[in-house]
Amino acid sequence: MIDVSRTVLRFATAHTLRRPGAATYVDGRPDDAVYSSSTIRAVVQPASAGDMRRLPEGDREDAAIRVFSTSELRVVDVSTGTGPDVIVYQGVEWEFRAVDAFDQHGAYWDGVAIRRGQ
Repeated sequence: MIDVSRTVLRFATAHTLRRPGAATYVDGRPDDAVYSSSTIRAVVQPASAGDMRRLPEGDREDAAIRVFSTSELRVVDVSTGTGPDVIVYQGVEWEFRAVDAFDQHGAYWDGVAIRRGQ
């Protein structure tokens, strides 16, 4: 089998990944989560039409990027109350909305993120 993670690392560049902690509630309303930041290596490219179909319908009109990384990428987790990871690309924050993990080909993640605040 081909180890795709090696290819990802070969072409990857450094990016900041912001991961939210568990959500807290103040007077019954969600309060902004505290984010931890780390540097990951990732390949980032514009999302194609096929990539856009991976997104929920309401997000398909937004600007999007596709990200390949050997670091774990996460979307919203309702069961734990945590929000999605955010990657900083070209000075703009992008929020992950779809992520697939591939363990059988060298452990890498393939995610689609939309521009934050749209």
